[in-house]
This record gives sequence, C-alpha cells and structure tokens, in this order.
Amino acid sequence: MEMRLTMTFALFSAGACLLLQGCTSSVDAVDSPPELPQDAAGIYTGLLRTPDYEEPVEVTVFAADRDSKRIVVFGDVENVVASGIYAYDGGGIDVNARLFQEPEPELEEEVVEDEAAPSSKSGRKLSDERMTTFFATGRHTNQSGFSVNFVTENNTTGSIQVRYSAERYERMRTLSDVSGLWETRDQFGTATASLVVDQGGSISGQDENCTYSGELSQPNIRFNLYELRLSIQCGNDASETDGLATLVEATDEVPERLQMVSASSTLAHVMTIFRAD
Repeated sequence: MEMRLTMTFALFSAGACLLLQGCTSSVDAVDSPPELPQDAAGIYTGLLRTPDYEEPVEVTVFAADRDSKRIVVFGDVENVVASGIYAYDGGGIDVNARLFQEPEPELEEEVVEDEAAPSSKSGRKLSDERMTTFFATGRHTNQSGFSVNFVTENNTTGSIQVRYSAERYERMRTLSDVSGLWETRDQFGTATASLVVDQGGSISGQDENCTYSGELSQPNIRFNLYELRLSIQCGNDASETDGLATLVEATDEVPERLQMVSASSTLAHVMTIFRAD
C-alpha cells in the first residue's frame, strides 16, 4: 500500500560550536581549507516517534553527497529502516523512500529466529511484509538539524527529530581505512562470520549459512561516509542491496566497527561488522 506522508520541517541550531570562531573541525589538520558538506549530506542522530512503538525510537540518518543523493534512516535498536533518494535545491529538500517497519511482537507471541538472517548482534533483516513508500518535502540547513512531523493516509501521526553530527561525519576517510579482516558477532559477542575488505573496497566473506560479497566506494575522502553494494547468498535465498556505511572508532569496550545499511525494493539490512585484525 502506498503511503504519502505530509511533513513540516523545523530547523534548529546544531550547537553553539557552529557559532564560535574558535571551534575546530576534524579536517583542520589538512593543508587545504576544510570543505563543508554538500547539500544535505551528513550523519544525523535523534528520535522517531510513532504509535507503532510505545517509546521514542533512537535513529541515525546517513545522507550521501554528490551524484547519488542516497539517504537512509534506521533505528539504532528497533527494526525501522527508510531508504531512498533526496533532491536539494539550496534550501528545499524532497525525499522519496521506502519505509520498512517491523515492530517488536507482543510478549505472548513466540519469536522464531531466522537462522539464515544475520545475527542479532551484527545485523537485522527486514522484509517487505510491512513496507510502504513515502514522499517528504521541507527545508534543510547545512550542519544543522531538522524536525519532521508526518501524517499518513490513515491519519497516523509521528515525528522525527535529528541533529547533524559533525563529530561523526567530518572525518577524513579512505578505502584503506576500511581494508582488512572483519567479523560479525552474535548476541554473546562470539564471531559468526569472517569478512575481508581489500584495498579497493571489495567485500568477501562467509559464515555457516551465507556468503557475502560487495563493494565499498568513497564519494569524498574528507567525510566519513561510504557508498555500499552488498550481496548475501543464504542457500536459495539471495539478496542484492545498495546503501551507505560509516566507520565507527574503537572504544575501550568495543573494537573499531563498520556500520552498514542497505536496501532493495523488497528488503533492508542493518549490519555491523567488527575489526578483527
């Protein structure tokens, strides 16, 4: 069922740092002047509110620059993914996207794990059982945030409020930064699949049930966002998806990881792989 969302955007400041000349960018270390993100490109974080979930859903937004204009919105924990493209005209923004939603089942219902799907720790697979499409239009300001209020055809209302994350996006990255050995993990932290990314961005790997292949490309080395093509073959079940990825720095508890979100016309993947070399 096609769904049209009517949205109103409210802009707000990304923080006092943007207003102070003394603030520095993560790309200040390069000899040439820092390059600002193009169009609505960037990484954003915030909240999605909808009657499908009792509590607000924490979401992240990836928006690519240059030619692709790809945009993805995904729940950090809940199974919500929107994937599509945007058009930008110097302030106005239009978005066409597919929305995949799979709310948590009721407690009394039996939950059956899909053995061929990526593990709950490293990834989530969303089918088209609850897939709809939407069109959004509004206003956008570089290095800022936006608030989106929407109404569906059946009068369901909701909102998305996000802020631009210069800390995550404005970092110089190359394909060499993501090359090496990676692994997926189950909910207990045990490695379940081994993947290799070569110096050219090609992805290959496998686990007990599936084989993985694909490619990462770099639209702009000044920013921490990669374009992604991902293929997963699990027995007779195969998927080809496109999306975006970002590199997340290591912490004391968690190694460096690559966060990948991709979709096709029938399914979406949210997948995290962890540095293993």
